[in-house]
Amino acid sequence: MRYWKNDEFNLESDGPQFLFLGGETEASSFDVLYQIYPHVQYAKAINATLWTLEHRFYGKSQPFGSLATPYLRYLNSQQAVADIAYFITSQNTALNLTNPQWIIYGGSYAGSLALWFNKLYPDLSKGVVASSAPINFRLDFYDYLKYTEFLIESHSSECVKNINIAIKDFQWRLTRNNDGKNLVSYSFPLKPSLETMNITYEGIGFLYSSILSYFQTAIQYTNVNAKAYKYDVGIIPFCQNMAFPYPMRYLNLAMAIGNMSSYLLGSSPGLSVKYADFVSYLRDPNSNDSEQRSTRAWTWQSCNEFGNFLSTNGGKSFFGNHISYNFYIGICIDVFGISIVRTQTGIRKSIAAYGLSTTYTGKNVIASRNYYDPWSLLALTKSNDPSVITYEIDGTGHCADMAPLSPNDNESLKHYRKLVMETIKKWVL
Repeated sequence: MRYWKNDEFNLESDGPQFLFLGGETEASSFDVLYQIYPHVQYAKAINATLWTLEHRFYGKSQPFGSLATPYLRYLNSQQAVADIAYFITSQNTALNLTNPQWIIYGGSYAGSLALWFNKLYPDLSKGVVASSAPINFRLDFYDYLKYTEFLIESHSSECVKNINIAIKDFQWRLTRNNDGKNLVSYSFPLKPSLETMNITYEGIGFLYSSILSYFQTAIQYTNVNAKAYKYDVGIIPFCQNMAFPYPMRYLNLAMAIGNMSSYLLGSSPGLSVKYADFVSYLRDPNSNDSEQRSTRAWTWQSCNEFGNFLSTNGGKSFFGNHISYNFYIGICIDVFGISIVRTQTGIRKSIAAYGLSTTYTGKNVIASRNYYDPWSLLALTKSNDPSVITYEIDGTGHCADMAPLSPNDNESLKHYRKLVMETIKKWVL
């Protein structure tokens, strides 16, 4: 596995060590060098050597040089947690650390790994910081979209009205005739055009999951000071797009998606809506595309260990009921041959290995949740152990506390970062 090291802050050969965990994407040297990141400031404040460790099978940490399915049996979270333990003990020996003081830091899935590491290897670190870290498991995480809808309703009843109108207009045109399908296909654009393909159960699920992924991105990254999120993505610009007075209201969806694609990708390539093409994309074990490799690897882990599939099974909603968890199980079957029974078994094994948020037994933990982050519904919310601190940050989205510092950060976010700094100092100084 690849790792990077920055020892410019460490004033003693036996000083603290700060490990920033990689998750389900490629890691980078920026993780230890970019000083406007809060975790770099934390490491600097305690005079720690700063490390980042890339997760096996992500980025260039490819043990077999291929993501062929037989090799993926070595890709799982328990092995990743064991990798962290091996890395720390190896560095303790290599650096001749007589009093190892490791702080572990991670966000999202990497935050989950940090919490599980703390529970399974309590003697190898002084404490862990976890941001927006899901540690509960279920097959059907329909609460994600229910909470997304709640957040939009809380923000603006007018936005809810506009979304309802746009989605109903979109659905009506899909089922009307070829002229309606052509209008929709051209406006987004949809690739291929709906006129040239038969619409199947899987195709409908894939189309709606593609559209809803933009709702998810818009809401869960509200007020996150990173990339395009800090200016152009969030609940406010999304609702502004939905309010534009188009004569055909489905165009509001097309505009919102197109604008967000331009902000995040630099262009608006449209939506791929052919399920078979998506399956073929995921099946490739030897792609040179880093994003494809990460998506294939994460799909494998979701199918094998975690579930938490984002369905629309939560009852009446302006999102409709077009995405069942069976749609995701179909992906697991079509890409890897993983059945629903195997997914359910994997979820039970994960619960047996780690427990749930209500039974978490780690110590020396500070864990954040964010108001605009539906993943916080699966995060650690409380503990009877006084050494475990949980905190909900108002007005921010997924992993906002890990984003670069900004003069526009709200008071809740500033307070949480101050609390993290104080807590880490208590652990090591």
